[in-house]
Amino acid sequence: MGAVDLPGDRVIDSRPDIPGPTFVPVGEVPVAVVVAPDYPHMTYVANAGSRDISVVHTASFLQTTRPIASWSSA
Repeated sequence: MGAVDLPGDRVIDSRPDIPGPTFVPVGEVPVAVVVAPDYPHMTYVANAGSRDISVVHTASFLQTTRPIASWSSA
């Protein structure tokens, strides 16, 4: 799953040590994403293909960012 910093116009890269944008792995066919307002430390992803829910530490999306223009041309 990828994340975007909309105000900063950037794609958040979860693994800057790997060339190109990399994303946080979740289950098959993610269909919904929820971050609880009272517990923003965790992100929950409903996966239709694997019929499960992935629980991801929200901080895993915040390691580094790269401009959207450089991501789309890669």
